[in-house]
Amino acid sequence: NLIDIQNPRRVLRAWQVWAYTGRSILEWQHDTPTPILPLKACTPILLTLDKYCLSQRIERRFKKMIECGVLEEAKINAKNWCPNAPSSKAIGAQELVSFTKGNISLDDATQQITKATKKLAKRQRTWFRSNMKEWVKFEPKNF
Repeated sequence: NLIDIQNPRRVLRAWQVWAYTGRSILEWQHDTPTPILPLKACTPILLTLDKYCLSQRIERRFKKMIECGVLEEAKINAKNWCPNAPSSKAIGAQELVSFTKGNISLDDATQQITKATKKLAKRQRTWFRSNMKEWVKFEPKNF
């Protein structure tokens, strides 16, 4: 596999590996040992949730983040906000900083953040379906 030079995060990671180890990322990945327990020797389980339940959990989680101080963290980050920094790409970072600066309401920020989180969850579910077809699916009832 070659590095996608159009993807800044992959290029940065390759540079970090080289700077820390003196080796290319491809060489370093090649030398990564195989897992102690191969998939064929176990029963891999994929925890799943129906979309409605997952959506409710995403909304509750964001409310809990607000209760736990994410707005105060956003106010601190807003002082030195750099939209090009990797941390600014985190889901909700831009919206929360915009809220702390008075550019959008908390309701608008909440809607945008939960919508983006749900889109990420959808992409993850698609990836799971594609890459974990043989895994045993398990849906907890009280999750």
